[in-house]
Amino acid sequence: MTNTNLRQWLGISLAGAFLANAIGCQPRYEITEVVLPAEVAALPTPPQLTTNTPRRMVVAMTEQGPASWFFKIEGPPVALAQSETDWTNFLRHVRFADNGQPSWDLPTGWQVLPPRPARFATLGIPADGGVLELAISSLPAGQDVLSNVNRWLGQLGRTEIQAEQLADRLRALPFANGEFLVFDEQVNAGSAVPTPNPPNEAQRVEPKFQIPDGWRFHQASPFVAASYLKEFQGETVQIAVSRMPTDAVSWPTVVEMWMEQVEPPTATRTDWEANARAVHIGGHPAQRIELLDAANGSRAGLIGVRVEVGADAWYFKVSGELSAVTAARDEFEALLDSVTFPQGE
Repeated sequence: MTNTNLRQWLGISLAGAFLANAIGCQPRYEITEVVLPAEVAALPTPPQLTTNTPRRMVVAMTEQGPASWFFKIEGPPVALAQSETDWTNFLRHVRFADNGQPSWDLPTGWQVLPPRPARFATLGIPADGGVLELAISSLPAGQDVLSNVNRWLGQLGRTEIQAEQLADRLRALPFANGEFLVFDEQVNAGSAVPTPNPPNEAQRVEPKFQIPDGWRFHQASPFVAASYLKEFQGETVQIAVSRMPTDAVSWPTVVEMWMEQVEPPTATRTDWEANARAVHIGGHPAQRIELLDAANGSRAGLIGVRVEVGADAWYFKVSGELSAVTAARDEFEALLDSVTFPQGE
């Protein structure tokens, strides 16, 4: 496909695929847990967020009749590189029937993995001594390519791009019924999240807050400053606190990333807009959204808040099984009410 044709094809909206959170072969982080008393917490956040584990994400997307289809692989770059010939050949031979559903011949050694929410199918690809997941999902046709790409870039800790940059970040892959548009990005170990306008330390203000009784500290990700776990109704709920540069990821992209975590199979961001509102956290204007609607088919729940303070955007999020998050809501509200952003400490 020529660059001109690719730009023309990008003029046709594809889907904003709200898939399961962190699809693919994920890094495993060491987990440390301690029981914390109800006291003011200060976050040990670094001056610049980094990733300690290299990751590569490949998403092949195509619009077929009434649906947009997404074939997504994520995991260690070595594993994706070792299996690249196999999964590229697989994509080239995918077929779509008249009813719009895909079919394929399962390559030797691949597995059909158990059903997962919000997925048409999940295939296991042997690679580097483990298994990569190829997640296959669909949404109604006529949604946006740019918002998808920016959401995936956000998952990799990268800044968003503008529409005019889109054609240079994607490539075409021919297959039986047409062409896939392929997103293929990698983030290396130790690489910093890009900051278009790096703040100086005088601009940084870190929050303090009261941790409710019984929550266990859980540092599980290089992109999360701190997180806490507690059981409600037999299910584990997580509160996560994280920071990104204010101009690194837009609020709509954050909402779409959070929607992935509650796996609404048919909902779009527009469906949830009625649940978003402006609030104040620690004396600063903030944005808040609640993803707690079982009517949208989700079995998970999430309440998220973004507050911009100086050069940083801080995120407070509670997530888990829907009824458990609902049960934890009052304690999360108490934490939010306690948040302050002390100056000059």
